[in-house]
Amino acid sequence: YPVLLVKARVNGEGPYTFFVDTGATVSIVSASLANKLQLAELPTPVHGIGAGGRFTAHAAFASISVGNIRQDHVMVATFDFAQIQKAVGPIDGGLGYNFLKAYRVTIDFPRQRLCLASP
Repeated sequence: YPVLLVKARVNGEGPYTFFVDTGATVSIVSASLANKLQLAELPTPVHGIGAGGRFTAHAAFASISVGNIRQDHVMVATFDFAQIQKAVGPIDGGLGYNFLKAYRVTIDFPRQRLCLASP
């Protein structure tokens, strides 16, 4: 299935490979990336909806940058990405609605580009 991959920085580190998931309520990062960046786990898990259905997961806040767009204090759920990586290769995270909602989002699949513009 078509997956749009983008390069993202998390807390100024990276770039890391993220997929774009317009149907996910919350952005996600791999558990290994969360550990590497020492993201502080929130005391309460996050509940969300993604490609695999409803989920409950550990969460943290992070700064995420894609191109020249940066958002601070983005909630990210942490997951073991083993199944996703089997399907699409090495992945570090996914951009969900809580990141994308601030922009007019255009996905150009033929050129494999994500365009984020102020509404």
